[in-house]
Amino acid sequence: MVAVTPETRYAKSGSYHIAYQVVGDGPIDLVLVPGFISNVEGAWNNPLQARLFTRLAAFSRLIRFDKRGTGLSDPVSIKELPTFDGPGRAIQCAQAITVAARSLGIEVRAGLHTGECEQLGPDIGGIAVHVAARVAAKAGPGEVLVSRMVKDLVSGSGIRFKDRGRHVMKGLPGKFALYAALAE
Repeated sequence: MVAVTPETRYAKSGSYHIAYQVVGDGPIDLVLVPGFISNVEGAWNNPLQARLFTRLAAFSRLIRFDKRGTGLSDPVSIKELPTFDGPGRAIQCAQAITVAARSLGIEVRAGLHTGECEQLGPDIGGIAVHVAARVAAKAGPGEVLVSRMVKDLVSGSGIRFKDRGRHVMKGLPGKFALYAALAE
C-alpha cells in the first residue's frame, strides 16, 4: 500500500519537461495514459484513484504522467492558453467547465492564481504558473480552488468562498491560504 504521494520526476520531451511518477516494482511496466486533464500529485487525493494506482502497482511498475500543458508538466504555448480580463471571469469559466465536465461523468480539479508570468519563447512560466499548478494539485474533484491573491482581487464581486486552510506547497516556502469558490 502506498502511504504517501510518490516522488514526481521530470523527463525532457524536446524542450519541454513532462511530470511523471513511477510506483511499484513489479515485473511489467504499465503506462497509464491520462485523459485530457490530469495531475500526477493531485490524483492521489482521490481515494478511488489512489486505490486503483496502489492495486496496479502491486503487480507492475506503474508509470503515470501529465501531458504537456496539464498538471505539473510544462505549459502549452501562450497562444493556446485562455486569458481573462479579470480573475472573476477566470473563476466563472472554471466553474462552468467543472459543471459541464460533471454532466459527462468527469470530475475536474481547477486551481487559479494570478501574478507575474515570464515569457519563455512561445510559452509562459515563472512562480505564478508554478503556484497555480500547486493550487490545482490541492483541489478536490469538482472543485475550483483559488489562492488568497485571487480571492482578494474579486472582493465585492459576489463570488463566495469556503476557507480550505493554509497549505504547504511543494517547492515553495511558507504556507498558502486556499479557498474553494462556491457555485452560485
